[in-house]
Amino acid sequence: MTEAVNTPDVAQYLLTVYPLTEHEVRKQLEETVKKDYEKCVVAEVDGDPAGYVGLHLEQGRTRHIGWLGIWVRRQYWGQGVGTALMEKFIHMAKAHGCRKLMLDAFEGNERALKLYRKIGFKIESKVVKRSYIDGKWRSGIVMSLELASLEPRIDSLPKQKIAPKVEKELSEFKVRQLMNMDLDELNKLQNCVESTKSSTRIPPVSKEKTKEWYESLNTQLGKFCFGCFKSKRMLGYLQFNAAPPPFIFIDVREFIVDIKESPVTVANLLVKALVDFKKRYIYRQITCEIPITSTILAQALEQNGFIKTGTWKGYYFIDGYYVDAVSYLHS
Repeated sequence: MTEAVNTPDVAQYLLTVYPLTEHEVRKQLEETVKKDYEKCVVAEVDGDPAGYVGLHLEQGRTRHIGWLGIWVRRQYWGQGVGTALMEKFIHMAKAHGCRKLMLDAFEGNERALKLYRKIGFKIESKVVKRSYIDGKWRSGIVMSLELASLEPRIDSLPKQKIAPKVEKELSEFKVRQLMNMDLDELNKLQNCVESTKSSTRIPPVSKEKTKEWYESLNTQLGKFCFGCFKSKRMLGYLQFNAAPPPFIFIDVREFIVDIKESPVTVANLLVKALVDFKKRYIYRQITCEIPITSTILAQALEQNGFIKTGTWKGYYFIDGYYVDAVSYLHS
């Protein structure tokens, strides 16, 4: 398996990209099989490992979604291994209650794209020039396959604009990294039922889980979070991952604002801080997906130069409805 993921023809289309030691591959597999939300299958030809497929089961409001990761060893291309793995993957996903499968692919990987289309996957969004490998920019493609009905569904909203409240003293607000003293305020926000509907998070959240989430932030691993405060009150936060080269993009993972106090101002300040981070550290793009119902966040993104790149059908499940996600890009 280590040999497979280090083969240039295979590695150029994997998220790992860089050469891995056998120790790293073994450690990744050992950690994967311990997690209830991660499933994996290895294909063999006459006892020889020929390919791998992994299923990541989403949690919270996206718990009906499964994400696919697959590769086939170079010497087994064109022998039906990929098709067999995909069929096994779909069976496995259905058994775990998935209603929709999704995957990330790279433009130019025509062999894989042909397989996905044959199985029935369709393109939902596209991000141009997402990675730079072997002297070429590669666009990222998100594809999906519905396994069950995503109804009832919210796929659009009446066109409306929220009039922003003009804050007299923006100096009262401060955007900064989180600190230990913020844990109680962080837990309160993560337990605000209405505010968390912009994310996959479903309250209640224990203080232990909040502390665990906070301690998972790690700048060396590219996991950051900005909080917006007014005095000592936490009014919102934006957690994002900054990918290492060759991807050179930022991916927003969670965006929550307190809808009861200055949500328009807080959302704008957090997005502006993220755009400033992108410019300061020379990242190329920012990607973000939010429920179509999160109009305050949508306005903040659009007012700060984000554009829509696609729609992920029925990605969230909120208040008894499958809610479309809108995919945004800042470049």
